[in-house]
Amino acid sequence: AVVYMTGGTLKATGGKALSISAGVYGSGHVITGGSVPEDIDALMTLPGVGRKTANVIASVVYDRPVIAVDTHVFRVSHRLGLSDGKTPQAVEKDLERHIPVAERAISHHWLILHGRYTCVARKPKCGDCPLSAWCRFYSVSKEASV
Repeated sequence: AVVYMTGGTLKATGGKALSISAGVYGSGHVITGGSVPEDIDALMTLPGVGRKTANVIASVVYDRPVIAVDTHVFRVSHRLGLSDGKTPQAVEKDLERHIPVAERAISHHWLILHGRYTCVARKPKCGDCPLSAWCRFYSVSKEASV
């Protein structure tokens, strides 16, 4: 993928775009020879880029089999029983053990969307959830209400 910066947004050929903090744009540290690093550790040396952003860039732009753990992925992973990790990186490692390499990029998006629209933070919609039969949170909350 060819990656370039325009107006504070990293864009990749093929119509993919990623917003990166304004501190990256024009810092002189970001784009050397017109390319953005592919390596997660190298990406994290850029101003404003942490592990989650580096994983998103690696996954979406460079098609790497990584999982970015945001608040939704963290919550859903705990509720489903996929992880008991206390940090996003611990959850990431647990998910890597459970999710096959070929499914990681799409799984990341599924977990985010599930956390945004079904397994919401304050009042999860367990009655509408197709995963409730396998969900640790649902199982425990159902037992508590009996």
